[in-house]
Amino acid sequence: MKFRDKVFYTKNLTSEGYFADQLIIDPVGIEDMELAFELYHNANKIIKNESINILASKTAFELPRLTIEVTPGKDLNEGKIASIKTKIEINEKFKLVGDLKVSYNMHLGWAIGSEASVSINDQLDKKTITFENFFNIPDNYWIVNTSAGISVQYGKFIFKIHDQKIIYIGDWAKEVGRK
Repeated sequence: MKFRDKVFYTKNLTSEGYFADQLIIDPVGIEDMELAFELYHNANKIIKNESINILASKTAFELPRLTIEVTPGKDLNEGKIASIKTKIEINEKFKLVGDLKVSYNMHLGWAIGSEASVSINDQLDKKTITFENFFNIPDNYWIVNTSAGISVQYGKFIFKIHDQKIIYIGDWAKEVGRK
């Protein structure tokens, strides 16, 4: 394994399969690190190159947070128009990438639910970004899975923050082991 073109970890495997190990990394502050993996077969010929970006730090740090609040919150019988309120709490060390994706899957068969792509460019200067999206709940649906997410970046390291809520009609899910 290489970091900044220098080998800092090697391992000779004697059999096929997976292995696990621990790496000792010495990041400076919060550091995005691109680790380059070079895998060789027994004749020392390269068979695979792969790079993985990680985020490393010696101390804990706060990631941006995304939460959703859904109305109706517990029972689909409480309304026919639902809302998803999304709240993103920013950490100035991280950059939001792309649009906020909001989806609501109303499960009846295998149909895919609706998704909205919401630009938040007009709120990027705020510490807290909020958005509300509405959708109709048809009469014949028993369950709705709501979710929202956005990509966050620090250097080359990109990850998604997200939240989801599942809402049922009445208490029918209790019979299948849900609380």
